[in-house]
Parts: sequence; C-alpha cells; structure tokens
Amino acid sequence: MILFVEPVSKYIDMYVPAFPLPILEIASFIKCRQPEVELEVISLPVDYGLPLSQEGKETVYSLFLRDLVSLKPKGIGISCTAIAQAEGVIELCERIKAHDPDIFLFLGGYFPTIYHEEILKRTNAVDLIVAGEGEESALRIVECLEQGLDPRAMDIPGLVWRGQGKTVFTEKGSRFDLRKKELLNLALLRYPRAYDILPYSFSRGCPYHCIFCMEEFLRPIRKMVPEDIVKNDLTRLVEESEVRTVVVSDALFMSFDLFPFFKSLGLKVNFETRCDIMDPAVIPKIGDTCGMLALGFESASYGTLKRMNKVRDRAHYKKYLANTANIFREAVKQGIPVMVFMIAGFPGDTRR
Repeated sequence: MILFVEPVSKYIDMYVPAFPLPILEIASFIKCRQPEVELEVISLPVDYGLPLSQEGKETVYSLFLRDLVSLKPKGIGISCTAIAQAEGVIELCERIKAHDPDIFLFLGGYFPTIYHEEILKRTNAVDLIVAGEGEESALRIVECLEQGLDPRAMDIPGLVWRGQGKTVFTEKGSRFDLRKKELLNLALLRYPRAYDILPYSFSRGCPYHCIFCMEEFLRPIRKMVPEDIVKNDLTRLVEESEVRTVVVSDALFMSFDLFPFFKSLGLKVNFETRCDIMDPAVIPKIGDTCGMLALGFESASYGTLKRMNKVRDRAHYKKYLANTANIFREAVKQGIPVMVFMIAGFPGDTRR
C-alpha cells in the first residue's frame, strides 16, 4: 500500500481545505502504469474533517494515524504546494515517523522543490524530496518501494535528500510530457462524491516571470494539456462525482474556446487571469458559465509592479490599469463576481 496525502492548509489562525488535484494527477499516472499496486489518495480535510482549530487538527491527525495501523503503507507521498502548508507538513511527517519509523516519507510540490534545504535542515522525518514535476519520479519511487528497494540508491532524476551530513541531488528531471497525462482516477479518492468543487489544470507553466511567483522556478515555459484529455477528464468528473464547479489552477488560463463544452456539462468555471492579457470582449461570451473571475492585480503602484516584473514600462502600466477597469465593467454587466489579489508590503514598498 502506498498513500498520497493532501494536507490541510493554515492561513493565519484559520485552517482551510486544499483540494487534492496535484497528488491525484500523480497517483492516477502511477496507477495506470502499475495497476497491481495498492494506491490511495487521502485528503485530510475531506476524509477526516476540516480542523477549524488546533484541537480539531489534533483530532484529524489522530484519526489518520489510527488508520495507518490497518493500512500499513510502505510509503507516503505528501503534497506541499504552498507556504501555508509547510509547517503543517513538517509536523505531519514527524508525527508519522514517530508512529512508524519504517514508513518511507517523500514530499513534492512547489515549496519542497524551492526550499528543500530548509525542510531537510528542519526535520529528519523526510526521507526524500521530489523536485519539480512528480509523475515520472514518483512512479520510480513507488516501483522501488514495492520491491523493497531504497529509491535513493536507484539513480532516479529529480530527487533531493540529506545523507552523511550533506544535501544529495540527483540529475535534474525533465519537464513532464503532458501528452502522457492520465485521466484522473477518482476511484483512488476515499469519498469521490464528497466534492462539489475541484481544481483542474488546463496547462502548466507561465512565460511571464513575475519574481514573486513559484512557477518561475519550476516551469518558466507554458505547456497546454491536450484538449482531448481535458474533455475526457471533465466528463469523468461530472459523471463520477458531484463536481459542478471547476477552479482553474493554471498560472495562465486561456481556454475560452472550451466554454461551450463546459456549459454542455453543466459546469461553472472559476479562473484567475492577468490584468493585461484578459480581453474584456471575451467576458460577454462566457458570462453564463463563468462562476467567478480572479484578477492578480497585485498593486496599483508603477514602481511596485515594475519590481515584480509585472509591467515593462509606463505604457504597459497604463494598459494594465485601463484593461483592469474594462474587465471590471464587463464582469459587472454579466453579473460575474470579481476577486482581486493584492500583495501588501512587497519588498521595496514604502509608506507613501
């Protein structure tokens, strides 16, 4: 048995659910190629309850550790996509190791990829970190664990771990070929019909190089998921779950031509876009299917946006502001709620 776990996220004093899309994509890829391997995807806040307090989190962890007694996993892969999950992931790893030191723990996601040194210095509970996209490396890790082998001895690309007092790196892994992406296997979830909203990625990577974004460090080139995979995936989501809203987790969503297809499935789509590349003329065409529009506005200051690498010059800045206003006007006309992301206190900002 191999488990893939989506942990809880904590923002200030509030715990929020994290949807298990990345970990489900990887587990589905592995299950298709190794169908005999027992795999399960666990979303802690969905499978055990969303912890609204420290006491609630203790209950969730206790229930999860209790289940490990019967599941007896050889290995556990844990997703850590954001800083909001980092502290909790380290604590979870230490709790698992204290429960059963023989369970092989490996992490993946944006945060471990970029901050592997920090994690490996902070804890000895993490056996391995997958740096970059995880499908191919995780498949090799699972194959090793099933054969009773240590993945660290098998020259698998894209791995980082701590050995003999130093950080060990294998050869950097290549970008994952999205034509090999497998359809999401909802049977790997414990409660597939517990979800009425799920994220979905239509692409990976972003070409804009904003300096605050972790995508810049992982995938500075944008690649699209083939349309036939997208359509088959979303059709399956509707047929095998209660999902009726898709939250787009792309760094840059551009698949507006698919909105008639979303409508035919009865899906609402929530997505984020850049203020300078979204064409307001598109909004009337997607008004009946777009559930929410999120704008990564970040700042109204030219100096701040320039330091962020979000605008090139004053002309670009003026277009940025004008296009944002036009997006708002069209969204209001269509009754589309708009969420705005802003960064307060960006390095270099002053009180003025």
